[in-house]
Amino acid sequence: MKQKKNIAFYVESLLLTLFILIITATLVRMFATARSQAINAHALTQTQQIAQNVTDTFYASDSMQEFSSLSGIELSLNSDIWQKQLQIDSFGNPSRDGIYYLDVSYQISSPNSTIGQFAQLHLIITAKSNNEPLIDVTCEKYLPLTAPAS
Repeated sequence: MKQKKNIAFYVESLLLTLFILIITATLVRMFATARSQAINAHALTQTQQIAQNVTDTFYASDSMQEFSSLSGIELSLNSDIWQKQLQIDSFGNPSRDGIYYLDVSYQISSPNSTIGQFAQLHLIITAKSNNEPLIDVTCEKYLPLTAPAS
C-alpha cells in the first residue's frame, strides 16, 4: 500500500513539474514578444523625433541654403531637386555606424515666379537593419519673394 502512495506522489510531482514548465515556456514567449514590440516602438519613436527635428528646421528656414546650414545636411543639386542620403544615429546625427538611413530631397516649385514659390521637403527614414521605411513625410511651405534692399 505504501508503494502505491509513493508512485502517486511521484506522478503528481511529475505533473506539477510539467505544468510549471509549460507555464514558464508560455511566459518566456510572451515576454520575448513584448520585448520585440518595445524595441520596434522605441525605434519608431526615435525616427519620429528625427523627422520632427528636420521638418521644424525646414519650416524655420527661409531658403534651401539656410535649411542646409541649420540642419547640417549638405544637399547636392540633381535635376532641380536637392538631394542627400546619409546614415544617422539614433539622435539624428550623421554617423558612419548609423542605424538609420535618412533620404532628404528639397524641391522648389515655380522658381521664376514674381509672387513667391513653394518649397517641398521629402524625408524617408529607413532602418539600416532591414531596409524597411519607418517614416515617409512630405512637407510644403510658401516662400514669399523678399524685396531687394535699397
